[in-house]
Amino acid sequence: MPPLSLLRSAWKNGQYVQVLTELAERLDKLGTQHPRWRKEAKTCRTILEEWQAECLRAEAAGTSPSQRLLQDIQTWVLKTLGQLERRERAPVTLSMPRPSKNDFRKHWRKSKDFSTREESPFPAESHTSSAPPMWEAYPEEAPAMAAPPDAEMVGDAPDMTPPQSGAAPETSGIAVSSYVAPSATAEWVEVTVYSPEQVQPEQSFLLTAFAHLAEQAEAIAALIRESDPDAVRQGGKTLSAPLERGSVLQCQLSIENWEVDEPVQSLVWLGRPASVEYVVKVPAQAKGKAFGRLLIIGATGPLGRISFNLSLGQDTSSFVQTDARIFHQTYLSFAAQDEAFITQLQPTLQSTGWKWMPITPGPSQLLPDWEAATIPLIRQCELFVLFWSESANDCERVAMEWQVALGSRLSDTDGLPDIMAIQINESSPKAPPELAFIPFLPSFVARLPPLPENPAYTEDATTLLRLADQYVATGDERVFDLLYACADPQDQSLIAAIQNRWHTLRRSERLQRVTADQARVERSDLNATILRLASQWCSTEEGEV
Repeated sequence: MPPLSLLRSAWKNGQYVQVLTELAERLDKLGTQHPRWRKEAKTCRTILEEWQAECLRAEAAGTSPSQRLLQDIQTWVLKTLGQLERRERAPVTLSMPRPSKNDFRKHWRKSKDFSTREESPFPAESHTSSAPPMWEAYPEEAPAMAAPPDAEMVGDAPDMTPPQSGAAPETSGIAVSSYVAPSATAEWVEVTVYSPEQVQPEQSFLLTAFAHLAEQAEAIAALIRESDPDAVRQGGKTLSAPLERGSVLQCQLSIENWEVDEPVQSLVWLGRPASVEYVVKVPAQAKGKAFGRLLIIGATGPLGRISFNLSLGQDTSSFVQTDARIFHQTYLSFAAQDEAFITQLQPTLQSTGWKWMPITPGPSQLLPDWEAATIPLIRQCELFVLFWSESANDCERVAMEWQVALGSRLSDTDGLPDIMAIQINESSPKAPPELAFIPFLPSFVARLPPLPENPAYTEDATTLLRLADQYVATGDERVFDLLYACADPQDQSLIAAIQNRWHTLRRSERLQRVTADQARVERSDLNATILRLASQWCSTEEGEV
């Protein structure tokens, strides 16, 4: 088997198929030791097939293969080679194999009393050398969670960083290179998309996106079969960064020329499956296919996107899917008067691994060499973030920037860059007609408001229960404000559970996918839950029910 240094040299010489083939065989051999490498081997073979198909397509069309695809493949290959080299540089010899879970269970089942348990039959030091244990030397093989892509291993990839000095003048854009370092308690979350198998013109259908762990996929499939028999799994990908429990995700759905009800929705990740539901209406003049994107935004910025194609009158399970995209280059566009607001984002982004380039905002008017310095940065980025305010609406330079980004997206085969607009305040002016298809979001760094120090409700329990019952019966979501005022700060998960069930009820009512009896049963269950929680949270004697 050739050394890794030889594989690097062969890759630089353009021997892509040979390197991918050798890398897949090496990963298959390591897969017998740990399932993490089996997954990497499967990914490598998939990449090899995609590259060979791209080469055949380019040869038939008389063009060169896609450079964007080659760049993505090169990033993955160099990252994998770096992990393998690091593994070879830290050999560890163990004096005995790692004990299995069954060995520990057999030992600790001997007694239920801690005082009478025997000493562990396994020695405290299981390795003879001073080197750390295997799962410390190789964090990517740790039992708790596989390590994310190593940011230092992609150093040989093409430099996507814009020039920081020289001819580049001052501009309002800030290019951001995003890599979020995970913590020990973070979890790798998957997003799975479901929709009906077939859609027709003038039809409304439900598209659901679930956030869940890998081991929860079967439970999600069972829930979908029960709630919506017409829905099938259309695709699922892993987010580009792990999530802490309690993290808020904003999901933005856009489908070209199709109407999406409530395109921006939020969910709270609490370690169990959570979902957002979109009601999509197919126009009467719809023909062929429609291209859709699901943009996922966390507390520190975009976590990735899932792209797909929807077809009319045929099986939509043939989605053209892409991985959750990591936004390596992000361009921030804002007016000079809003610099103070943008500066507030810097500590939050830097604490999670985002790197801010030393580019300062420029004046409102256009500089003489603005076009040569700024347009390449916008066309090079993968995500264009527009911070919208009164100042941005009056700024000529900001208008030129989003117009360049919009033109680049319309002309790019992959639809890049993605465009996201964020309102700095509620008094921001109306968006331009050209950006009417883009939802304007609140700041993605906004956290949930803290619970009040004294959760006791000032009014009596009878009024509380009457209001809660009226809100649920009439579909008024102020019921959550009512419960929030009485919530226990130590048990916020109950609020999230009721909110998820409430959204499920509202979805069923909007689409009329359940009968009146089923809707009444769901509303009765929700009423009972709210009454029970209200009785627990009320401190008055009338609250005892």
